[in-house]
Amino acid sequence: MSESGGGPSPSAGLRVRARLSPPFRELLRAVVQRVQVAAATLPETPVSSGMEDKYADQELLAALTEELRAGAAEEAGELARLLARPTFGMADIIVEPATAEAVIRGSVQVRLHLHETLLRDLSAEELDGRQEFFRLSPVEQHGYACYRLLIHLEESLLQQLDPGLAAGE
Repeated sequence: MSESGGGPSPSAGLRVRARLSPPFRELLRAVVQRVQVAAATLPETPVSSGMEDKYADQELLAALTEELRAGAAEEAGELARLLARPTFGMADIIVEPATAEAVIRGSVQVRLHLHETLLRDLSAEELDGRQEFFRLSPVEQHGYACYRLLIHLEESLLQQLDPGLAAGE
C-alpha cells in the first residue's frame, strides 16, 4: 500500500463481494476451525525437517518454532473471526486493512489444508485452472468451491491493498 493514497484509507474497510449459502458457510467455517487446531498444535520442534543440523542452539530453534506456531494460529484465527461474523456470506465481507494481510495468510493456510485433504487427487495446476466442476466427486466439489472462494478473497484483498496489482504494474 502506498503512502501517496493509492491504497485504502486507514479507516475504510476493504470490501469483498461474496454471497454464500448457509451450508457452504458452515463447511468453510469447519475447515478453518480444523486449520486453527492444526496451527495451534504444530510439533514442538520441526521433526525431520533438516533444520536440526543448521541450528545447534536448540533454544533458538524452539523459539523460532514457537513464533511460527503462534503466527500461524493467529493468522488462521483472523480468518476464523471473519467467518464467525453473523453476516459473513450474506453481505459484502468487510476486512479491516490492519488485519488484511493476516486474513490472506490464514486463507493460504486453509487452501493448503484443502489441497492436502479434500483435494489431494488434484494437482496444483488443476486447482489453479478451471475445473469441470461436475466431474469432481461431491467431496471434491465442496473443497474446490471453498478453495476458489478463498482465492477470490485473497485476490480481492491484495488488489485493494495494492491497486498496482490490478493494473499489472
